[in-house]
Formats: sequence, C-alpha cells, structure tokens
Amino acid sequence: MAKHVTGADIFGGMFQNVPDYRAAEACAGAGGQRAAEGAGRGREKAVTLERSLLVPFKNHPFRVTEDTQMEELAESIKRYGMKEPILARPAPDGTGYEIVSGHRRHHAAGMAGLDRVPVRIEPLSDDDAAVLMVDSVVIVVIK
Repeated sequence: MAKHVTGADIFGGMFQNVPDYRAAEACAGAGGQRAAEGAGRGREKAVTLERSLLVPFKNHPFRVTEDTQMEELAESIKRYGMKEPILARPAPDGTGYEIVSGHRRHHAAGMAGLDRVPVRIEPLSDDDAAVLMVDSVVIVVIK
C-alpha cells in the first residue's frame, strides 16, 4: 500500500522556520523606536527599520564598493526583497543602530530604492561585534 507523502516529507520541514517580518514591523513602530525593547534575550526576531537609523560599524576594515556584484545584489533586492536581515547593535551614542553584519546589503538596499530594511538587533560588546563582523565576511569569502 502506498504511503501518503506530504510536502514536509519531501522538503524535510525546511520552510518551517522562515521568518515572517510582518509581525516584527508592527513591533517596530514608526521608524523603529521600539525595535530594541526586547534586545538581550538571545537570538532576536528581525524588525523593519528606516535605513537612516543604521550607521556603519566603527573601524569597519572592509570596503563596500559599487561594482557589478553590488549592482546584481541591488537588482536582486529590488526584485525579491532582502532575504537575510542586517545584524546591528544599539549605537554606543544612542542615536541609532550600528551595523555589525550586512554593510553590502544595506548599501544595495539604498541602490534598490528601499527606505526600510529588516534588521536583527542584538546587544553586543565591541569584541563580540568585531568577531561577528569578521566571521560574516570570512563565511562569504569561503562560499
């Protein structure tokens, strides 16, 4: 007798943890003022913030260049949206959020005409932020 096969059997539940940004947008409020209220409880959900609230990581050692790959990324974001949220932490001066990982996505989103982007906010020390920033670049280079 044949077994009933479901999508979960075929895809192994790979779509069960796809984030839904709509609920996070409601939490962010106008411009994202409430975005960091829940920070500090582990891996946070993404919220949608104004790009103007995001600043580059201080002493960011890698350059963001407008080359063919950046144009392709901007076109992809324009067509499909941003699939991976930017990782940021509250800025030390308290005026916004400092990008830890996602400088290229942030720049490409601007090229694509987006005013708001998905951001995962985590309270990180300078050392932890630096390690995560370098690790994210190393992972991209290895792929």
